[in-house]
Amino acid sequence: MWWLHTSIILLPRLPKTHWKSHKTFCKQQQQKPQAEEEDEQEEDEQQEEDEDDYSEDDYDEDEDEDEEDPRRPLTFLSAAPFPGLNLSIDGSPVQIVDLSNFDEDVDHTKLTAAQGAATVLYNWHPNALRAFLDVERYPHMDFIIHEPRFGTSTHFITRHERSIMMGCVTKDQEWEIQCNFGMPKSGRWVPQIALSWGDGVGNPEAITSLGRYWARDQFFQKRWKPFKDRTFELLIGVERKDTDPDSLY
Repeated sequence: MWWLHTSIILLPRLPKTHWKSHKTFCKQQQQKPQAEEEDEQEEDEQQEEDEDDYSEDDYDEDEDEDEEDPRRPLTFLSAAPFPGLNLSIDGSPVQIVDLSNFDEDVDHTKLTAAQGAATVLYNWHPNALRAFLDVERYPHMDFIIHEPRFGTSTHFITRHERSIMMGCVTKDQEWEIQCNFGMPKSGRWVPQIALSWGDGVGNPEAITSLGRYWARDQFFQKRWKPFKDRTFELLIGVERKDTDPDSLY
C-alpha cells in the first residue's frame, strides 16, 4: 500500500466549480423617454419630484431586499460529539455538520476542511475522529476510502503528527485534489499547499477553497456510508496497522 507522509505529489486540475458567491447589484431604474421633444422639460421636473419623494426608509427597504441571501445557513448538531471531553479542532470546539439539512440550498461559504474531516470521520465512527484529534496517543493515522467503480477511486484523511492531508486520487494513482494543513497545538489550521490536477497552489485562500470543495463532495456522496464496492481502512501508527475503531478507546 502506498501512502503519503511529508512528500507531496503533484496532482491534477479540478474542473471549474462554484467556489465564490457573487452579490447581486441594484438595477438602475430607467424612465421611458418621451416621444415629443416639448415634453422633455416636463419629464425632468417629474424626475426631480420623484427623487424628492424617495425617502430614506424606501432606500433601506430596497437595500435589504437586494442583500437578502436565499440560501439557508450552515447548521451543526446541537449535541456535543464527545460529552465530557474538551476537544477542539481548527481553533474551535468540535462541530459536526447537520447533514440532514445539507444540500445545494445551504450557504457553503463558511464550511471548512476541518469541519468536513470531522464530520466524515465522526459519521464513519466517532472513535476515528477522536483518534484524529489525539495526537499524543496516536501520532500517525490514515483513514482511506476505496471506491474502484469511480474514476476517483481513493479518498484520504491523514494526520502524521501535526501534518494533515486530505484529498482524492484516481485509479491511475494521479492526485485529483490534495490539501495540506499544519495543525498547531492551539489555534487555526495553517494552509500549507494544495494540488489540483497537477497544479500546485500556495495561496491560503485558494487552499481554503479547495478544502471546502473537497468537504462538499464528501457530504454529497456520503462517503462514510458502506455502499456497493466501497471499502474503508483505518491505519494507525508508523507501521500503518489496519485497526478496528472499536479498539481505539
